[in-house]
Amino acid sequence: MKTVLLSVLLSILFMQGKSQRFRVFGSIHNTRMEPLPLVSVQIKGRTLGVVSGDNGEYELRLDPGKYDIIVSMIGYRSQVIPVVVRSADVQQDILMEQEDASLGEIVVKGRR
Repeated sequence: MKTVLLSVLLSILFMQGKSQRFRVFGSIHNTRMEPLPLVSVQIKGRTLGVVSGDNGEYELRLDPGKYDIIVSMIGYRSQVIPVVVRSADVQQDILMEQEDASLGEIVVKGRR
């Protein structure tokens, strides 16, 4: 009976250790330190992703490992940020730079 109970307890502890996830979180700002809402934050090569909230904050829950976080928003330069999750939460604040959006020559033709 003690052997069965011990093996059940060890199995539970092993399973909890394998499913441990940690937070990767932070805030996203522009160069004027204004929070950026609705920024796409995705894990490269996976379908996992979130969108930053009204205050520019985001949070992902990940297993330990190495990840590339892709951060993108229209009008800003996309970034790929490497993150290593070990055995604790990781804070990763992100600074987004505006993209130079200049238009080339525009030709307008009309007839009367």
